[in-house]
Order: sequence, then C-alpha cells, then structure tokens
Amino acid sequence: MPAEPSFGPGTLALETPDGRSILVVEDDQDTRELACELLCALGHAASGSGSAEQALALLRERPVDILFTDLNLPGMSGIELATRAIALQPTLKVILASGEGGTIALPADSPIMLLPQTLRPAAAAGEHRRADAGAASPVRLSERVPAMPNQTRDARLLLIDDQPFNADLVRGMLASEPDIAVDYLIDPARALAYAQACAPTVILVDLHMPMIDGLEVIRELKAHPQLADVPIIMVSSNDNPGTKAQGFAAGAMDYLVKWPDRIELAARIRAHTRAYRTIVERDQARRAFEDSQAALLQRSEELAAAQASLHEAQKMEALGELTSGIAHDFNDVLHLISGHLQLLRIAHRTHEPTLRRLDAAADGVRRGATLASQMLAFARRQRLQPALLRVDALLFGMEERLREAPGGRGLRIAVDGACPAVALDQAEFGKTMLHLVRNAAEAMGPEGQLAIELAPAAAPGSGGETDAAGWLRIRLADNGAGMTPEVQRRAFEPFFSTKAGNRRSGIGLSLAFGFVTQSGGQIDPVSTPGQGSVVTLYFPAAPEQVADNGAGTGAAPVRTVLVVEDEDAVRSASVEVLRKLGLCVLEAADGETALGLIRQKLPIDLLFTDIVMPGATRGQDLALAAAEHLPDAKVLFASGYPGEVGRDDAVFQRVPLLRKPYRLDEMTRLVQGLLLAERTAKDTAD
Repeated sequence: MPAEPSFGPGTLALETPDGRSILVVEDDQDTRELACELLCALGHAASGSGSAEQALALLRERPVDILFTDLNLPGMSGIELATRAIALQPTLKVILASGEGGTIALPADSPIMLLPQTLRPAAAAGEHRRADAGAASPVRLSERVPAMPNQTRDARLLLIDDQPFNADLVRGMLASEPDIAVDYLIDPARALAYAQACAPTVILVDLHMPMIDGLEVIRELKAHPQLADVPIIMVSSNDNPGTKAQGFAAGAMDYLVKWPDRIELAARIRAHTRAYRTIVERDQARRAFEDSQAALLQRSEELAAAQASLHEAQKMEALGELTSGIAHDFNDVLHLISGHLQLLRIAHRTHEPTLRRLDAAADGVRRGATLASQMLAFARRQRLQPALLRVDALLFGMEERLREAPGGRGLRIAVDGACPAVALDQAEFGKTMLHLVRNAAEAMGPEGQLAIELAPAAAPGSGGETDAAGWLRIRLADNGAGMTPEVQRRAFEPFFSTKAGNRRSGIGLSLAFGFVTQSGGQIDPVSTPGQGSVVTLYFPAAPEQVADNGAGTGAAPVRTVLVVEDEDAVRSASVEVLRKLGLCVLEAADGETALGLIRQKLPIDLLFTDIVMPGATRGQDLALAAAEHLPDAKVLFASGYPGEVGRDDAVFQRVPLLRKPYRLDEMTRLVQGLLLAERTAKDTAD
C-alpha cells in the first residue's frame, strides 16, 4: 500500500510506484502541504521543501522530474533557484508560480514554465504535463527569467530597482529592441552575486531604495574586479546636480532622470555596451600580448641557454683538439730529448757528475711525459684498457689511499643497493677518484667532511624512466667553500684554477672530465658558494658475461662483419684492422650494394655502416632491413653528422653510434664488444 503523507514544518514526502517525481518549494507551509497532497493523490511522488537551500540539497541527493517553486522565496528568488537547479540536473523541468504583475513569453524550448499564483494549487497538478512538453504561455511576471545559453544578445541590461512596475516599464520600452536583453533584480542586497552570474554589459541602478541606497550598490559593484569596467547608469526622479555629482563620484558612468524616451534609453544602452566591449577587447588583447611576450621571453631564455651549452661544448671540444695536438708534438720533442740523453749516458757512463746531470734531465723528461699523458686524458685521446670492475669493492680496497688525500678531513664511503659492474680502466679510474678527492679536500676547511656514495641509477637526464640498474652513479659531496657560477662554468678547463701560488695546477677536474667522457659516462658538477659541491659521475653498466672474456671449451666460430662506407680510404682502413682480428669482412661502397647482401641472408653477424651515403639508401634503412632478414645480427652506426644522429627515430634509440672521426682502436673495442654480446646471447639461448 502507498505510504500516507507525513506533514512537518520543513518537508512533505509521499512515494508512489507510478507518476512523476515532483519537488514543491514553498515557504508557506499550508500551501506547500496542500500542493503535495494533491499531487500525491494524482499518483505522483511529491516532496516538499520550505527553503531554496534545502531544495538544492535534496536535488544534489536524488533526481527529480519537475521542480514546482514559488517565485519569491526568502534568501533566494525562484528564478535563481531554477537556474541553479537546472545546473545540477540538466533534464529538470521547472514550474514558477507568482501572483505579481508583468507579462513575459518564454521560448518554446525553455525548461521553465510560468504559472500565475492565482491558479495555485489546483492548476499545479496539470501544469507539470505542459512543463514536460516545454509548452510556452504568456503570463504576468515582474522578475524576468534569465536567458538560456542559446539566447545571446549584443547588449545585456541589468536593472536593480525595488519597484517591479519599473521593470515592466523598462521591458516595455525595450520590447522592440531584439539586440537588448533585460535582467531584473528586486533585492539590492544580492546585487553583487546576481551581476556576476548574469554578466551584464550595462547596469541600471535606482538611487532611492529602502535598506540599501543606490550609491552603496554602485560602490560595491565598482569595487569588484570582475564588474569594475561594467558601465553603471544611475536612475532617479531627482534632477538635482548635487545628486548627480554624488552618483558620478560613486562610480556611475551616466545619469538618467526617470524616465527618458525609449529611443534615448536604447541608444544609451547600446553606446555604453560598445564602450564596454571595446574595453574588454582591449584588455583581452593586452593579456594576449603579455602572454605572448612572456612566451617569447621564455623561448629566448631557452635559446640562450641552448646556445650557451652549445658554445661550452664547442669550446671544450676545441680545447680538447688543441690540447691533443700540443701533447702529440710535445711527446715527439720529449722522445727526441730522451733518445739523446740515452746516447749521452752511453758516451759518459764512467763520469759520475755527467750521469747525475743526465738523470736529472731524464727525470724532467718523465715529468713532461706525465703532463702530456694528462693532456691526452683531457682530450680523450689516451689509451684505455677497460676491464669489468666492481667499483664498490675497488673503492673499499683503496680506501686507505683515499683517506690520505683529504689530509685528516673526514671521509665516508657508502653503497646504496647492488651496484652494477662497469667496464673501466682500473688505473685511470683510481687516478680520477684521487684527483676528485684532493680537489674536494682543498676546498674544505680542517673540519670538512667528504662523502662518496655509490648506487644503481637510471640514465642521466632520463628522469628515472629507464631501467634503474642500467647505470652506476658515484656521487662525491663535500661541505667546502663551493664554486661561483663563473668558476663552475670553467671547472673542466685544463690549467684553470682558483688556487694561488705554487698550488696552481688546475688539471684535476679536466682529467676527470676526459676519463669519464672517454669511458662513455657523464660528469655533472653542482655547487653553491658557501654550501659545498657535489660532483656526480655516471657510468653505463656492463654485462656480467664480459668477465668470462669469451672463455670456452670449443673453438669460437669465425664472425662475419659487413662494412658499409662510401669513403674508400676509411673503408679500407677499417676492413684491414677487422681482418687482422680474425674476422671475415664483407665490403660495400654504397647502401644499395649492402642492401642486396642483406637480402641474400648471408651469415652476417655485425652490420657496421655509415648513416649518410650517396643514393637513396641510408644507414637506418640498412638497419631496418637487417632486423627483417638477419634478426640475430648486431648493428653499429658511424656518422659525422650530428643532426642526423640526433633524431628521435626508434632505430637511433637502439643502435650504438661511433662518431666520426673515430680511432681504429675505438672501433675495434666496439665491434668486439657487440660480437661478444651476440655470442653470449646465443650461448645463453642454447
């Protein structure tokens, strides 16, 4: 059985299995209960609410088909309630009831139905059917329903006046003006919120209103940033110049004496609307200009930073080339001096004073050779002998030597996680660590502390998106004096130093830079004056199988390498070196020839190809063909064109690159490493 209606001061509810769900909003309890009882008797589910706030709370909790509300509610008008209710439930139909004067016709597609209050409550039971169909009916109304989103007009007038008949008069005067929409607010206390909601282009404010006068309303509207530029016209029956001056002082842009001719009123509204829209468009253009300026400034700063980085890289490369050339010539001179010193030692082997002088000269030659070696290290031209190293074990093994370098300052070595093995020259790595520790010690006071921390890490600059064990990170952090940005920028330059007197060497960080870079790693210094420095080294992890060095019981098969290079001299030198390693080498002078060999599915273990070559076929095309026809073959790129290898193609991401000009020993190590990895993968699969 259906539930009996329950009456209370706030709500009335009755649920039935059929009919519509209707919410009745009426502050008069008797009227509310009567309407709900009648609707329930007709088979609808009716619930009542005594306030707009309570009605909105109910609408947030459950869906309703029809909202039947009084037009004049305490604290919020029925129009505002209808607007907010439709925003909560877009399919909601609304019936507004009012007994006040005024006439307005709603569009056929409006979800709001206007019902004269004289029909309540008997007509309410049937009017919901017309609301479902969206029917329109002209009724008298003093407070205009806000326009729906599709009812856009050039000008929107908001009239704030405590007399409803003034609203009817203004609407009548502007009824023949299709480009002007009119909103009306009877309560000046809600002027600010209402104006923000309806976004008027012109506001008419009555001067004399009870409780709050028009001047106070104008000041409140003008004080809000969103409404400060909206033109306000003060209207009054008072034609006193002093009253007009007060209105202009409060912020009004115009003053009208009730009431002007309709043509003049429409003209003033259009003029003020044009002025307001011009201000809005000006402000929008200014904001767009400021945004574009900010974007341009940001791009300029990014470009300047990129140019500075490029300049720094070019400078370091030029210094490396210069240093390498000087070291090479210097070694030739030292070799000549050393040879003649040995001849003099043979000629004067019985004359002790001469031998002592020769020994002193030979010691100078050795020191010169050490300096030349350091210069080659910075230029990344020294000969390295990489081997599989466990750096954590190596550092703990040389901990005593490292502790001597700081000269009594604190040193701590910490390992975080299982550090991967790396392929490094053990002797040069030890020298690099000693150089870095000494540099840190010289920057610290007697109570300084240096921490060396090792951990597996992602590739530098990857943001942690790659395999966390793919790289080894070594971080040296001290609490010394730190470096200024200028000193930090020049830190890797050879022979640059802030040390005074005979301590001016300036080779330590440059040696570290050369060794780390030549080993395939990266070095990043970060420093703040007065807070110390942090130097971070990154080295790529090496496969564990390298430790076996290819040892096995059976004879290793002969590996085949396809060398693709259009420069005859470069190709011939590479082929000769690879053949001396015992490899079977195939040659191709262009991409088309190499593509034919690949498509024949010859037993090629490694494709060593240039990227940019004459013809339509390039290195990346050969790599793709090898992936299709020779899936087990390794690929090694060579190129002297940075722009070509800097692309984001997937093939460039997975294929190692040998940058031109390269040394033949560097090529040899890469080729042997790739073939060893290929053989290890096959052995593991077997």
